[in-house]
Amino acid sequence: MPTTTLGALPADQRLTVRTARNALAAGDYSRAVSLLDPLVSQLEGDQQAEVRLLYGQALVGDGQLDNGLATSEQLLSSAARADLLSASRLLKGQALRGLDRLDEAATEMRAVADANPLVAAAVRLELEDMWLGASRPDEAAADGQKGLETAQPRLLKIDLAEKLGTAEVALKQTDAAMDAYRQLLTAAGTKGYLGEQLYNLAVGASQLGRTDDAINALRTSISQFPRSRKAPDAVVLLEKLGGMRAQDRFYAGVIRYLFWNFKGARADFEAYLTEFPDGDQAVEARYYRALSSLARDTTTQLLQLASDVPDDDFAPMALLEAGKAQEELGNYASAAGIYDGLVATYPTRDAGMAGAFRRGLDHFMLGDSDGALSTWNAVLGRDPEPAVRAQALYWSGKVLDARGDSSSAREKYQSAAAVRPVDYYVMRAQVALGPPPSSADVDPAASQPSDEADLAHWFAGNGLDLTAGSQVASQDPAFIRATALVQHGLFKQANWEYEIFLTTYADKPDRLYWLAARFGEMGLSNAELKLGTAALDGATAGGQVSVLDVPPALARVASPLAFPDLVASAATQRGLDPLLFMSLMHQESDFDPYVESVAKAKGLTQIIPQTGNEVARALGVANFQQEDLYHPRRNGQFGAYYFSERLKRNGSPVRALAAYNAGDGNVDTWTLPGRDDPDVFAEYIPFAETHDYVKKIQTYWWINRYLWAR
Repeated sequence: MPTTTLGALPADQRLTVRTARNALAAGDYSRAVSLLDPLVSQLEGDQQAEVRLLYGQALVGDGQLDNGLATSEQLLSSAARADLLSASRLLKGQALRGLDRLDEAATEMRAVADANPLVAAAVRLELEDMWLGASRPDEAAADGQKGLETAQPRLLKIDLAEKLGTAEVALKQTDAAMDAYRQLLTAAGTKGYLGEQLYNLAVGASQLGRTDDAINALRTSISQFPRSRKAPDAVVLLEKLGGMRAQDRFYAGVIRYLFWNFKGARADFEAYLTEFPDGDQAVEARYYRALSSLARDTTTQLLQLASDVPDDDFAPMALLEAGKAQEELGNYASAAGIYDGLVATYPTRDAGMAGAFRRGLDHFMLGDSDGALSTWNAVLGRDPEPAVRAQALYWSGKVLDARGDSSSAREKYQSAAAVRPVDYYVMRAQVALGPPPSSADVDPAASQPSDEADLAHWFAGNGLDLTAGSQVASQDPAFIRATALVQHGLFKQANWEYEIFLTTYADKPDRLYWLAARFGEMGLSNAELKLGTAALDGATAGGQVSVLDVPPALARVASPLAFPDLVASAATQRGLDPLLFMSLMHQESDFDPYVESVAKAKGLTQIIPQTGNEVARALGVANFQQEDLYHPRRNGQFGAYYFSERLKRNGSPVRALAAYNAGDGNVDTWTLPGRDDPDVFAEYIPFAETHDYVKKIQTYWWINRYLWAR
């Protein structure tokens, strides 16, 4: 297991090292270089070697390849510890790779992989990537195959197998390529990933001339996994290969609807219904065709559907969406009338409950506060599910507050805040009762560590032992691998180790907490968030205890200050509230710098290609490449600029957030008279994704302010 002597440094030097390591993880290599350069000469022995290693990694990342190579050679000639020698040799390989001395680089990197099992598979992935970039698929295949022999984390296996499949296709090794793609299916793990890997298998099969295999994989992908990130690409490829049947048009339409291609969705549903007017998916096709239509046409189609098939499960959903379409047009009285029919016909269905709440909201918009309160009281009297209960209680309080009945309003807010599990309206009520501190001037980079002793005491009261749990977790092979990978500068691969713990310690929130905190200290914010969220959920029975009622140390790992220096710098430069921008990053990427969406949006703030090019021009960034968006620092700069422009144009945070997700044009359409109130605007956002997006970010922002701004 890697060891470190840096904990014995004086406090100021420890802070410098921590800041530099965070800068490395954030891709801010020039800052890491400037921090570490003067420190190296102040140290000696293993401490100097550890800091010099970080310095060399920063030099290579900053493009100072000759200096990075010289630093690695200095380390190799002076370091004594095996872990430092291994990391130094990889550093030399990375420097040689940057200098395009690929065969020399491979010699160094393969030596590391052969000698150090902790990082072997991850280094093979680096080699695989290097060879593919150099159009040497034979070398890529050799390293990829060796990497898969020892890889443990699911995401590492997937990346290795994807690249291996690409290499084998280039080599026209049909059977080997199909074996690689089958390994992808085995490693997929989740429905979303399985859909993606079926698409990848289809791509490989089509390139190898196995068109029937490709078509079969694509049909399975679109019918079983319509929300997969690659689902739209699967539809396009199926059409290109000539495999799109009339019955497949239904699934293609659902996918295009889910990914906002409404015109294409309507065409698909029309094609399906023309061929199968009474088919198994005919009702569902009519439902989604209506939702893909303009709002003025949606209501007519959905009302007809509900009338034609009143006993079908889609009938109450059709009435609910018909009412929402009228709301989108500002026709609140018409919407309320539709909801009257929905509630009368389907009073106990989920859609009926939702319609009852919205009927009250429409009365509120029409100036009928008595009607709104009466409607919501009726909803509350029917023992709704917690989310609807909190919603109705909060809005009742809001109406009473507006009428000057602050005492009754407070009672409603208190009742809403007490609903469990905690969700958006529970937190919104808490904000109404006691707003969180302002976070406009919070410096994320200056945050202080939380008190683990208080958390240990709290865990003990719940039958958990943080000390014993941390001892077990610290010896877990996956944690040991993660620390070794970070030491070798392989942050992406180190982050992937977190998934193993979600299964291993599913019922051990003390261990999950300890791991979250340690991954956070290593600059792996995505892993910290995932592990911290699992720890909080486990310790609170899935939100049965408010995040505000647990020790701060536990709450904070589920709402971490990710990339604090990056956020502080970008927010200051653009005049943003740093915790609001942090919350946007949380929703966009879960703090994963390497994530890419179906729209090819990349990185922490999910910048799409067109926006990336526009922002690069606006900021005068020369030689911009889309791959630059995987660097956290660059992505954060672009996201902060783009969000600040949305704030300037749209005014309020809630509108700016909606515009960031759905575009300024849609926000203009949704900004109808009477919707200046942020609560009202958010509730009437017609796009389900944007509606949820805005509420999630606001929830993150409130929680962050309660936790970090006090």
